[in-house]
Amino acid sequence: MDFDYGSVLVQLKPQITDAVSMCSDPFEELNISDARCIFGDDASSISLFSDKTEPIIYVLDLENPSRENVIDTIEKLKAMPNIEYAEPNYNVYEFSEPNDTYYQNGKQAVLDLIGAKKLWDFDIDCSDVAVGVMDSGIQTNHEDLIDNIWVNTRENVGDGIDNDGNGYIDDIYGWNCGDVSYVDEHGVHVAGIVSAATNNSKGVASIARNAKIASIKIFNSSGKSTLSYIIEGINYAKKNDINIINCSFGGTGWGSTSVSIVKSAIEAVPDIFFVIAAGNIATSTPQADNDKVAVYPSQLTKDLDNVISVANTTSSDELSSTSHYGATSVDIAAPGTVIYSTIPTSSYGTMSGTSMATPMVASAVAVMRAVNPNIS
Repeated sequence: MDFDYGSVLVQLKPQITDAVSMCSDPFEELNISDARCIFGDDASSISLFSDKTEPIIYVLDLENPSRENVIDTIEKLKAMPNIEYAEPNYNVYEFSEPNDTYYQNGKQAVLDLIGAKKLWDFDIDCSDVAVGVMDSGIQTNHEDLIDNIWVNTRENVGDGIDNDGNGYIDDIYGWNCGDVSYVDEHGVHVAGIVSAATNNSKGVASIARNAKIASIKIFNSSGKSTLSYIIEGINYAKKNDINIINCSFGGTGWGSTSVSIVKSAIEAVPDIFFVIAAGNIATSTPQADNDKVAVYPSQLTKDLDNVISVANTTSSDELSSTSHYGATSVDIAAPGTVIYSTIPTSSYGTMSGTSMATPMVASAVAVMRAVNPNIS
């Protein structure tokens, strides 16, 4: 459980009623700014010789709030002879579930299947986490996405100048490596799974609350991209502190040199998580076992710790018959079959495949990143 970084709870041993008597100079030694009795009678009304045995509980406020100071203070308190208990002041949350339309009507039941409701009870704010959707673009003014779109506040809209000096002109919501004017439902759908606005009485809910989604567009209107666009997109994420990249794409037949080039780019940014689709069975990729026929870039999970390869499960929590898999080349499976999410224009619909399972995992990783920004 998480806890308040600015205070600790202390219960005194019987007959010890005054927090100041806990040690010879508690405020100086423990860097405590205040001590408040929150249960039982304090020293003003009970003598040390009182026969009352009810617990006396204090909350101690710390001068310098931090997780480390809480742990250090508790260790020091536990070593004092007059302390019965010393504990973190754990956070407690209201039980809640989002009021989004498609969650409430049961169309997003898979979120309950994977335990999202328990996670929402912690009300974890993911607004400091940016997820790059490397795809076919995002409808940035979609009614269920607009509040969670990543914005480069250092750039001035439409002035044709690279205001922030990051090498990209007018990159307000991300960067277009491919066709600038083209936005396809695939990217919009993926974006909604990653972080649609949750608990806003409309549309769909997402695992991560308030995570920011940046558009890294690499596909053109023909649904094609190139390795150069992928690498350019990675570089953009690196320069703009984007923490996670969702890659709902891939293919077979990559040459060893091509693999090495993309691998070197991903390997150079170990602080960015790459969540990548394992692939769907199709005429071009009839072999579903990625251990036998490699699908890139998800196959890089075998060599790189910051790559997560994702398979697709059904509403019955079983591997989809269309999903690729692999004992050593696929890390995790997530719901990706008949998934409700956002589509153009400010509408909603279903899509299926590892492309939908991947942003489920990316959204969960965003929550992990919000709780522990240094996770790797």
